[in-house]
Amino acid sequence: EVALLAGDAPRCLSYLRRLCDQAQSMPYGEPLTRLAVAANGIQIRGEIDIARDEHRRGVRLLAADTAFRESRAPWHDLPWVRDPFRQQRVDAALDTARAALGETAFAAAWSEGAALTPQEAIDLTCPSPSAP
Repeated sequence: EVALLAGDAPRCLSYLRRLCDQAQSMPYGEPLTRLAVAANGIQIRGEIDIARDEHRRGVRLLAADTAFRESRAPWHDLPWVRDPFRQQRVDAALDTARAALGETAFAAAWSEGAALTPQEAIDLTCPSPSAP
């Protein structure tokens, strides 16, 4: 997360690849743990994309992450709720994207992202080895 704060996108993407590998290599019997790791990756990728001026994609991912966390929050309190520092970062990224996209395009991207399944969001999040 230090790299994210410093704007070091290549280092962030390297971390994200390791996070995705970690989530995918977890034992089959731990689906909630895999999803929790993946949710952090979805949030991070959304922030990275917005920082790289890929606003629509970033909004879609942050909307998917938010919807996923909200759907889990009543049953699993702490792992699914963002801490205040991370929430501030997400809010700032979303403000940046809203300013860049305009309200209509932002709302459309948010709706699309909120409708993604967790697996669709993970597929968008986890970059292939050849992806930038």
